[in-house]
Amino acid sequence: MVWLTYGSFYFCRQNISAAVPGLKEDGLNAIQIGWILGALKIAYAIGQLVNGQFAERIPARWLLAVGMLGSAALNVAFGLAEGLYFLIFIWAMNGYSQALGWTPCVRVVANWFPATRRGRALGILGTSYQFMAGVTYLISGAAVHWLGWRGAFYVPAVLL
Repeated sequence: MVWLTYGSFYFCRQNISAAVPGLKEDGLNAIQIGWILGALKIAYAIGQLVNGQFAERIPARWLLAVGMLGSAALNVAFGLAEGLYFLIFIWAMNGYSQALGWTPCVRVVANWFPATRRGRALGILGTSYQFMAGVTYLISGAAVHWLGWRGAFYVPAVLL
C-alpha cells in the first residue's frame, strides 16, 4: 500500500508534461513554462526540508492525506486557472503538497521493517515512482487527447 501511495503522488506531478504543448498553444512561451515547472521544484525542495521535520512529529497518515488531497485539489485548480502568476503559484503549492509524500512513506517503512530488511524495502518503494511516472504519461497523454490540456490535470487528480 505504501508503494501504491507514494507512486500515486506522481499522477499529479508528472502530468504537466502532457499539458505543455497545450499551454504553448494558449500563449505561454518556453520561459514562462519554465517558471511554472521551476516553481514546483523550488517549493518541493523547501517542502522536503520542512516536512521532513513534521514527519517525525505528525502521523504519516495525516501528512499523506493532506499531501494527496492538497495535490489533487491544486491540480483541479491549475486546470481551471488563467494567468501566468496564478499558474506559478498553484504549481508551487502543488510542489509543497508533493513534498508531503516521500518522508512519511519512508517513516512507515522504517517502522514496519527491521534495520536488516529496511534497505530492500526502501529499494522496492523506490520503484514506485518510476513505474507510476510511466503510467502517468500514458494517462495524461490520453486525457489531453480526449479532453484538451486541462484534462491532464483533472483525470490524474481524480485518480490521486
